[in-house]
Amino acid sequence: AGTWIGGVYKSTDSGEQWQPLMSGLSDYYIPALAVDPFSANIIYAGTASGLFRMNQFSTRVQKKSNKSVEKFRLDQNFPNPFNSQTVIEIAVAKEGNIRCEVFDLLGKQIKILIDKELSPGVYRLVWDGRADNGNLMPSGTYFYRLQAGSYVGSKRMIYIR
Repeated sequence: AGTWIGGVYKSTDSGEQWQPLMSGLSDYYIPALAVDPFSANIIYAGTASGLFRMNQFSTRVQKKSNKSVEKFRLDQNFPNPFNSQTVIEIAVAKEGNIRCEVFDLLGKQIKILIDKELSPGVYRLVWDGRADNGNLMPSGTYFYRLQAGSYVGSKRMIYIR
């Protein structure tokens, strides 16, 4: 994690790409940033106006198979509907940047499940119903989209809290 003008950001690829962690801090200078020693999911940002706390939750990505895959594929999540977490399986045909995002009904991006280079194979992404800011989303219909090279696929899922 690191700070920059406009908030607190994280990188999962050694600083190649950065994603915002804390919204609402764009007007604050952040001289102090700390990870809770008892829970690595909790990040504190110190500002002149006070201390901000955020629960940071990540998406689990598991490689299921190294088998060669002929084409990119985005499967229907399971279970669907879901209430605590759901699994989205993707097939990666060739090495490259893979991006999978979750959107609400209005088309607003709420979660980036993965945005990184992957080798060919079959992967499972696990979403726990949380937005990028760590907040649990309300019950409803959501869409997820996979972008891999020229392939773009999307599916619908139902979250019940």
